[in-house]
Amino acid sequence: MNTLYGTIPPSLGTLSKLTSLSLYLNHFSGSIPLSLANLSLLTKIDLSTNNLTGEISPRFLTSWTKLISLELQENNLTGAIPSEIGLLSNLQKVRLFENQLNGSIPPEMGDLKNLVELGLYKNDLSGTIPVSLCNLTQLTQLFLYKNQLSGSIPKEIGNMINLNVLDMSSNFLSGPIPSTIGNLTNLNLLLLTNNQISGSIPPEIGNLQNIYGFMRTRFLSEKKNFPFTEFMRTRFLSEKKNQFNSKLKLSNIS
Repeated sequence: MNTLYGTIPPSLGTLSKLTSLSLYLNHFSGSIPLSLANLSLLTKIDLSTNNLTGEISPRFLTSWTKLISLELQENNLTGAIPSEIGLLSNLQKVRLFENQLNGSIPPEMGDLKNLVELGLYKNDLSGTIPVSLCNLTQLTQLFLYKNQLSGSIPKEIGNMINLNVLDMSSNFLSGPIPSTIGNLTNLNLLLLTNNQISGSIPPEIGNLQNIYGFMRTRFLSEKKNFPFTEFMRTRFLSEKKNQFNSKLKLSNIS
């Protein structure tokens, strides 16, 4: 582990042939230098786990068109996620979690058809979940928990058939669980707790035969397999802030 500190030197922007930049797990502070927008050949940038501040400039996103992996998580970045992120059609991984990002999730993120992992949790994102996000049919992990998201879960979520992990917990989501969630037969983890969800639990949820729970934490490294019925009792149904008006028939999902 390095202990580099200070600001990221703007002179890095002169390295025009650079394809990968990893400065993660240091003590860099200040904003991301605009000169990094000159690195048009980047396929990977990882500035995570620093003390970076400021906003994500749209100039980066209009320049880094070859980017496959964008990792800016665990900083103190503020402002909205620029809509220009939808231009990065090669992206497979986006990690912006544990910042102070606000505003809504840009609908343009639905244009990232190659995206496999999207982590936006522990920010201050608000508004509804864009229906366009459900166009991400290659996505395997979607983490939106601990934001300020509201509105209903889009019924189009059933299009995201490759999802293994779906975590929308600790938001202000309301309305029913769409029956189309039963299309997500590859799910291993479903977390909707600590919302304002109401109505009946759709019987289609019994299609999710690959789901297993976590005994202590949501992290994959601490996964402990136990039957889906027990997972439903302990992780899905126990949160009193959801208001279901019918009981799940466990015989349908055993």
